[in-house]
Amino acid sequence: MIQRIISQNRISTQEELLEILCKQSIKTTQATLSRDIRELNLLKKRDDDGRVVYVLPHFLQNSEYKLQKIVQDSLQSIEQVQFLLILRTHLGDANVIAAFIDELSLNKVAGTLAGANTLMIVAYSVEDASELKKKIEKWIV
Repeated sequence: MIQRIISQNRISTQEELLEILCKQSIKTTQATLSRDIRELNLLKKRDDDGRVVYVLPHFLQNSEYKLQKIVQDSLQSIEQVQFLLILRTHLGDANVIAAFIDELSLNKVAGTLAGANTLMIVAYSVEDASELKKKIEKWIV
C-alpha cells in the first residue's frame, strides 16, 4: 500500500503519508510507518520542482518487478476456479497487486477485481488462467 501511495503522490514527510493512510482507513503508528519506510528502502530525492519527496528505489520502478516483489511479500494463497484466479493477500495488498497487473496489460488477463485482501483475476480461458497461476507460483518459490 505504501509503495502505491509513494508512486502515485508526492509525499515529503511521514506525517503526509500517515494522513493518506488514515484517509484510506489504514491505522498505523509513526514507529511502524518509520520501520516500513526503512524496510521498503524508500529514498528521499528532489523532484522536478525542487521539493524533497519519497521515491521508490530504482529497482522497484519496473512494474513487473514490483508485481513479483509484492506477490512474494504478500501472497497467502492462490486458487484457480475455471478461468478465474483467486488470490488471498495480506490486508491492503490485493488492490496494489491488481493495479500492477492492470498496468502491465497482460495478454492473458481480461481484468481484475480487488478487495482489501482478496483479488480475482479474470483470464480469457481456463488455459490462460492455468498458465498465469504457474507463473505467479514461480514468483513465490
